[in-house]
Amino acid sequence: MYGDRKPAQLTLTNGSTSVLLRRMYPRGGDPVICKSYDLGSPEFRYTTVANPGTDGTSYSDGFVGARTVTFELAIMGDYNPGSVDPTKHDAYWYANQLASMTHPMAKPVLTIERNDDIANEVLKQHPDIAKYTQTMELRGAPYSLPYTSRSAALLEMQLVFTCPLGLIEGPLLKYTAVDTDPTDAAQDWVFPAKFPKKFGAMNTAFPRMAINVGGDTAVAPILYISGPCTNPEVISGEDRFAFDGLILDAGQTVQIDMATGSVRLGTETTGTILDDMTVYNTVDWAVSTFWRWLPGKHEVFYLNTHGSLQIQFKERRLIV
Repeated sequence: MYGDRKPAQLTLTNGSTSVLLRRMYPRGGDPVICKSYDLGSPEFRYTTVANPGTDGTSYSDGFVGARTVTFELAIMGDYNPGSVDPTKHDAYWYANQLASMTHPMAKPVLTIERNDDIANEVLKQHPDIAKYTQTMELRGAPYSLPYTSRSAALLEMQLVFTCPLGLIEGPLLKYTAVDTDPTDAAQDWVFPAKFPKKFGAMNTAFPRMAINVGGDTAVAPILYISGPCTNPEVISGEDRFAFDGLILDAGQTVQIDMATGSVRLGTETTGTILDDMTVYNTVDWAVSTFWRWLPGKHEVFYLNTHGSLQIQFKERRLIV
């Protein structure tokens, strides 16, 4: 189904602690061997609406629920008696590290490093990404560590997690449109003119981006608009987000998070917005909406001759 597939490398990380579960090419000397794993399947829920006067109910919007993730591990450790290497530990040390990730307050992240045709295509289009990794944010559940006659040399451990999002997220993808030359003067038509011509604001005088959303489920992009500009506007198909009363100075950025529905003013074009100040009052809510993008091609226009636009999102998949 996914072409040239190679074994994935799995890593569980919680804070400063990371445990490699499965290398791209597993070796017998690895301290933790992942014998098998199941990334589960998300639960699908539907809202129902009663139809008076008809039999039954109508199914309305569908929602992706959580999924259960399990690992069957064989833990041997890599400590040798007499060794003074502080990076080497016995099987119980690794078991304790993994057990701490199942605490209800823990929020471990499973990182899946892929090396296949899908990964290669994304890396080709985004050279700023060093490697293609997918992530799943997990929540812990009680672990299982049976004690048998083999426990002295080999611990068998079962980890069970819940992935609340139910989806597997890809790396953060970035698309940037910079401002046009503000010195460009308006060009009047010269007759005789050739037709057809394009009318309206969405033309080559404004920055545009062609974005291809991969994966197999909808994404919620984050828009960063940086100044200097006044009342910037972004249009993508029937989706639109505009401002009426927003003035951005050089070095200022407004962040539009389509997932959380937040519009905040800051001073960074990427990453964390420093100034947590909402600018809802400057949004033109007569035309603006928060949108989701389905997988496929999207054309984006930044309707302003000053400033710049950056769009970020993570592709989402139901399966690896």
